[in-house]
Amino acid sequence: MVGESSAVNMTEVNKWKTEVLEPLLMKYPKEDVFNLDETGLFYPLMTDKILSLKSDKCSGGKLSKERPTVALCANMSGTEKMEPIVIGKYGKPRCFKNVTNLPFVYKLNKKA
Repeated sequence: MVGESSAVNMTEVNKWKTEVLEPLLMKYPKEDVFNLDETGLFYPLMTDKILSLKSDKCSGGKLSKERPTVALCANMSGTEKMEPIVIGKYGKPRCFKNVTNLPFVYKLNKKA
């Protein structure tokens, strides 16, 4: 485990779940409780493990830092899933040139 997650006291987490979170969630129907989470989509990265023959020349390179952020949201019962949101670095990416309808909402953030 790396970073802050290794410093978490699991007994406190479990206590909070049972004493605070569960009673709070009981007040609302499952259809009204939503969760949104974001992740980075590392699509241009090459794998760091490859299969090659001894005689093949294999050289490394720089890893791509380009990654859009993807946000997914759904309610607790799973009956309502919001349209995914993709946050990219460019206003009009070339890959969307002749696309008229996207299966997600695309937003621009130059610092993404």
